[in-house]
Amino acid sequence: MKKNVKNLIVISFIIFIMSFVMNFGISDASETNRVIDEANIISESEEAELNDKIKDIQSNNFDVVILTVNSLGSKSEQEYADDYYDYNGYGFDDEHSGVLFLISMGERKYHISTTGKGIKAFTDYGIGKIKDEVKPCLSDGEYYKACDKFLAMTKDFVTAYKNGKPYDTNNHYKEKANIPLREVIALAVSLVIALIIVGIMKHNMNTARPSGSAGNYIKYDSMNLTQESDTFMYSNVSKTKIESSSSSGGGSSTHTSSSGSSHGGGGGSF
Repeated sequence: MKKNVKNLIVISFIIFIMSFVMNFGISDASETNRVIDEANIISESEEAELNDKIKDIQSNNFDVVILTVNSLGSKSEQEYADDYYDYNGYGFDDEHSGVLFLISMGERKYHISTTGKGIKAFTDYGIGKIKDEVKPCLSDGEYYKACDKFLAMTKDFVTAYKNGKPYDTNNHYKEKANIPLREVIALAVSLVIALIIVGIMKHNMNTARPSGSAGNYIKYDSMNLTQESDTFMYSNVSKTKIESSSSSGGGSSTHTSSSGSSHGGGGGSF
């Protein structure tokens, strides 16, 4: 009996230790800093805000990394982004799912590298939409704004993928309208003024009185026909659309990194 109790205590202790280690590992992975600003283009307060937003996205079991560097060395932006993600052990689940956003100041290049489920969440269409948003910010030197836009769109893309409807050529991404309050007020005031002016014009034009017959509008002997002819005016043409059998070209393009991992993504210059 004592032996059984002793064995039970040992087993319980082992389970407790294993549970502690596993929880520590998960917590440590999610709490690791995911904004690596080697180029020093983001302030500490901005970096903290970006990390908080990344943690929110990580709750979907999806990793996000923002990396700024001074130079790519001998690598292309794609190679640098892929290798940094792979060799630093980023990514959640057995597919290492996640996305990395690279900004290189020396070459003025940027790249978005996707891995695992990130390849499906960020299609070629989706990568193009993100590039359209972040590139102008990078060109203007608004690096925090570029990163913030990237994270906002990443959250939308991950959510859409989880819901089974990733953004693609057959499911377009619609950015939320962001209209300043002063513009809304100006539009409302302009509309009111326009309605007042139209109302005044309508009131001033309301001078016509109905007539019992059309005789007042007829001037007798004012028109004499001197020639008659038939003139062809128009024709009706029917057209039938021939549907193309080609596809819309959705999905994601992939390549293999130096580590042998499969990646998607895209980038360019700013």
